Amino acid sequence: MANKQLEKEIKKWKVSHFLTKRISVLQQELQISSRSKKGKQKNVDTTQVHDFSVLDEEFQKKILENANLLSSISDKDLEITSFKEKIIWLEEKLLSLQKELTSSDDRHKDKLEKLQKDKETLVEKIKEFIKQQDCKENDDYNFWKSEAEKWKSECELLRCKPNTNERLSEYYESQLRDTLESKAVVFAETKSLFAENQALKSRLENFISEHTELQKKLEISYEELVTTNENYKSQLDAMTEHFATQNEKITQQCDEIQILKHKLASKK
Repeated sequence: MANKQLEKEIKKWKVSHFLTKRISVLQQELQISSRSKKGKQKNVDTTQVHDFSVLDEEFQKKILENANLLSSISDKDLEITSFKEKIIWLEEKLLSLQKELTSSDDRHKDKLEKLQKDKETLVEKIKEFIKQQDCKENDDYNFWKSEAEKWKSECELLRCKPNTNERLSEYYESQLRDTLESKAVVFAETKSLFAENQALKSRLENFISEHTELQKKLEISYEELVTTNENYKSQLDAMTEHFATQNEKITQQCDEIQILKHKLASKK
């Protein structure tokens, strides 16, 4: 950017130097023309001298006006170049953002699909496990319910007898406790799987929310870049139109200068 700025300043200095030199040459030509006129036209009447003086003054004004227009065009040309560079930078930034948006969207889409598949797989496993456990629990429940009733009855009978075998009673009670504990373990595993499923669901919802938020931010940035780019293009169009108008003025001024030169030459 520093090199480009330096190039612009050098270009502007060259134009200014050229205009200064050109004005100096034209002024010298006018002075020579004026001296020559004075040497050759001592006997010309007052009206002719006055006309020549008016033309001389108008000629100088046209030269200065032309120089100012050229300087203005040089400035506008530098501004147009700057606008073009900004537009190129914005277009590159826009393209980069579009690529980033597409890449981010693809990455998030892949993650969403993977999480969705993991969720579906886990849900199916949970359903199958619960189904199997329900069937097994129903069978086990019916079996152990009858066994528990049977053991309970036998325990009651054994307790009622005067010579009850305490070890046998303890064995049946131990079997009954093991059955209840096994059922509690199965229930705990089912509860753990359900909690894992809820955690995965929560993760998926958070990820979807983050993806939506990021998508909104990228869309806003994209819209801002598009708007800025359109503004710069609009300004560039206006500058180009102004530049064309200034060129027309320069052409007109050059024609008028040539006419004045011709008039001055014819007065000699």
